Amino acid sequence: MQNSGQFAPFERLTISNQSLEAIRHHLHQYPELRYEEKQTAAFIADALNTLNIPFEAGIGGTGIVATLRGTATAQNETGTIIGFRTELDALPITEPNDFPHRSRHQGVKHACGHDGHMTILLGLAAYLSENRDFDGTVRFIFQPAEEGGAGAKRMMEDGLFQRFPMQHVFSLHNWPELAPNTVGVMTGPIMAGGYTIEVSVRGTGGHGATPYACTDQLNIAVQILNQMQSFMARRLPPFNPAVLSITRFAGGEANNVIPDEVRFDGTIRLFDAIAAKIIQDEMPDLIKGIAKSWGAEADVRIEEYYPPTISEKNATDLVAQAAHNLGLAVATPETGLRPAMTSEDFSFMLQEVPGCYFWLGQGGEHGLHHPYYDFNDQILPAGVALYAEIARLALQIVKHQS
Repeated sequence: MQNSGQFAPFERLTISNQSLEAIRHHLHQYPELRYEEKQTAAFIADALNTLNIPFEAGIGGTGIVATLRGTATAQNETGTIIGFRTELDALPITEPNDFPHRSRHQGVKHACGHDGHMTILLGLAAYLSENRDFDGTVRFIFQPAEEGGAGAKRMMEDGLFQRFPMQHVFSLHNWPELAPNTVGVMTGPIMAGGYTIEVSVRGTGGHGATPYACTDQLNIAVQILNQMQSFMARRLPPFNPAVLSITRFAGGEANNVIPDEVRFDGTIRLFDAIAAKIIQDEMPDLIKGIAKSWGAEADVRIEEYYPPTISEKNATDLVAQAAHNLGLAVATPETGLRPAMTSEDFSFMLQEVPGCYFWLGQGGEHGLHHPYYDFNDQILPAGVALYAEIARLALQIVKHQS
């Protein structure tokens, strides 16, 4: 990093802003979908070999865990162990941008900034590989399949925390809603839990001119959809937000035929365990009851796929302190920061190991998952410096406590 005086503790970081940008642009050009990140994982492995940082690959699919032990750690001891996690995968989105580093893989794009997150973690690895005079151990977790594939859970099922134990784990995500280099951090839930809902309405189809002679599955499904939204608004406690979005609706093939079956599905996002139990216990009965009242049947499946992302207080305080030490702006609930209804599989890791998930503002006119979205290269140095300061504080603080 070229030192401009903004991140004073890191004068010795020799990786330049230009090299960070080059890494990010390379990763952006070659995106891969969940559990297919072989080329991306090979690039990460080559970088770790260049930095002389040992690692193990193939964890949870294409996942990689690298381990760097400080030279100040006593022989035959590990000292404090902390972890930093990033995501490898991209999204099935066609990129319309025309800049030189646009995606070269048709129909696949880094539209959530995972290319930037990987670059920041590699930047941290580069810095610590040159500055190993710390007491403790740092893990670098490169995780597959965050985008709906629960890659974090898959790595844990593959023994992540048993094979590579750690006392705290951290992960950042770029956030277009915050100004560049603003750190958004909060104790407790910062991202909602995610549930899938799938509904099938079945009955007796028939001629579109004689609905009275059959059961009209399309009409029944529409009534169910309306009542589901009423259920969300009137049955759930109003103290915590909850969202139901039906995103797919399929039924019928001709304009004069009432189909035998109509299917629809979508997503539910919430933070509250009481609300989740109400939905799981009562919503299926509501849906089936409406279908039955019209002489039809309904099958309902509601499944949790990501729990809420919940940060632990001590780790959150440490991230905030690191941001303050670097002179970065910090957004908190006290300044108006609010949790997001999006979901994140880092939540699985935080259920097993205390840590913090936080946002690094990047600004911009396009939000996450937008076809024109692109990671803001200007925040890469701040991301590396923030991770490095978190590592310094975490190793220092836990050593002092022991």
